Order: sequence, then structure tokens, then C-alpha cells
Amino acid sequence: MSSLIEKAGGLFDRYFLLGVWLPTFLATAAALAIVAASMGLAAAVALWKAMPTELQTWLPALALVGVTAVAIVLRAFTTEIVRAYEGYWPDWLQRLARRWVIPRWERLRGERSELAANDLRRYANAQMRLHLDYPARANLILPTRLGNVLRSAESYPETAYGLDGVFWWPRLTPLLPKGMQESASGAFLQVTTLLNTATLSTVIAILGPMYLWRVAGRSAWASVIVLLVGLVLARCCYCGAVAQAREFGLVVRAAFDLHRLDLLEALHLPVPVSPDAERKSWTSLEAWLYNNDMLKAAELRFVHKAKHQKEGSGSQGE
Repeated sequence: MSSLIEKAGGLFDRYFLLGVWLPTFLATAAALAIVAASMGLAAAVALWKAMPTELQTWLPALALVGVTAVAIVLRAFTTEIVRAYEGYWPDWLQRLARRWVIPRWERLRGERSELAANDLRRYANAQMRLHLDYPARANLILPTRLGNVLRSAESYPETAYGLDGVFWWPRLTPLLPKGMQESASGAFLQVTTLLNTATLSTVIAILGPMYLWRVAGRSAWASVIVLLVGLVLARCCYCGAVAQAREFGLVVRAAFDLHRLDLLEALHLPVPVSPDAERKSWTSLEAWLYNNDMLKAAELRFVHKAKHQKEGSGSQGE
């Protein structure tokens, strides 16, 4: 197994191996364990020993190839899986679910206002929850906890500085220090790993009891146990994904706080001298690059810094 994973590392990236392949492998192992348990341990061992030696040699390799094939398919749908957990559902379903989420957000805002003068500890806790777990405006709220945690991080740059975080994040990422890039990718990798594990656990929780009851003829109690274990594991993985999404959101906020002006320098634009001027710069840039508004583009002025001039001046100083 270690040799196979080491060789696969040259073919697949870390995201695929940890975020997709590993959850698929664990789900396959769980499915095989359910099948073996339905047969009985002694019967399963006897069936394995009765197989020809060649089949015993090739069957594990074929199983791993099958796991990899399923993982490749799962990777193609991972983005949609994450979006489903975020709450990007049909409009009618989003409106229905948000009826329960928005009142909780409003109650938390009311509690924060009441606690400001009475209980600073609870006020700080309410403020932290609003900052990390919810976006600043009601129209941005999504139906799920994960969606609101990620939406809060996405909307933070616009609230603080007037720039669209979703639009600028792919452009900012290459400019970040290596350590911050690794922190962001590592946190989001754990989010996708846990969500894929939750999805496959839910699938096992549904199909496992059906197999035990309908095919293997086991008692209803065995089916109920598999159902409960699968759903509890899926819930725990989802809660872990929410916690990791908070860590990812903190990295995103820090990245924009510390390095957003590097974007302007990379685009050869002057660094603004005030928050108001900065907001105007981002508004003009987004209107130009996102909406192709050439009138806004005409407001911008480039500032070119020639590297050869700097190098020349440095050599003269030497």
C-alpha cells in the first residue's frame, strides 16, 4: 500500500490523494466490511482461502484501481458537492431554508447589542460568531452553517476595503508568501476531505442497511446500527468541515489585510493614500476587468517601475 501511494504521488497531486482518493478508499473498506460482516467472519475468511493464488494476488490491485477510478469521478463532482453543502440550492429551497437562518442571525445581532453594556465576555463571543459565522448583510446569508462561514470570509474584503473577494482571490493567491499559500490550501483541503467523507458516509448509511436487510437477510437491528453509525460519522465530518472553513476564512482575511495592495503594484497601479481612495480604485478596477467598463478604465493611471533602472542604480552605488 505504501509503495502504491508513493508511486501514485507522482501521478496525482496531494489534493487528489488526500481530498478524494482517501475518502473513497475508506468508504470502499467500510462497504467490504459490511459485506464480510453479513457473511460472517469465518465464511469470509474461508471464501478468501478458497480463491486461486493468482486471484488473491490480482484482486487487491484491481480493487485499488477501481477505487482510483471512482475517486477520479468523485473529483469531477467535488466542486458541486461543496456547493451543495454551502447551500447553493434551487431558489425556492434557498428561500424556504433562509427563513430559519435569518431570524437566528437577527437574534444574535440583538443579543450583541444588549450585551455591549452589560457582559463584555458574552459580547465578545457574540461578536466573534457574527464575524466568523455570518456575512455582514442579510441578503448574503445562505441556508447552511458551512455556506455562511465561507460567505463571511468571501464578503469580508468588500465590507472592509470595497473589493470583491471572490473575484480577486485567484489573482491574489500567486502573490502570497509560500507559508500563507500552504495554510490556505491546507485548510481548504481538509474541508473538501471531510465533505467527501461525509458524502460517502451518507451513501454507505443508505445503501448498507438496504443490502443487509434486502440482500443478506440480516435483522433490522443490524441495518439500524449501520444507518446510525453512517449518519453520525457524516454529521461529525460536516462539523469538522465547518471548523476547518473557519480556519480557511481567517487565512483569507489575513491575506487581504496584508497583501491586497500587492495586487495594485502587480497591476502597475499607484497605491492609494487613504481608505476612500482605495475603495474608488477597486470600484474602477472591477468595473473595467469584470464588466468591461472602459469609462472606469479611463480613470486609472499606470505607474511603471523598470527593474533595470533599479539594478543600474544599485550597481552605480556599488
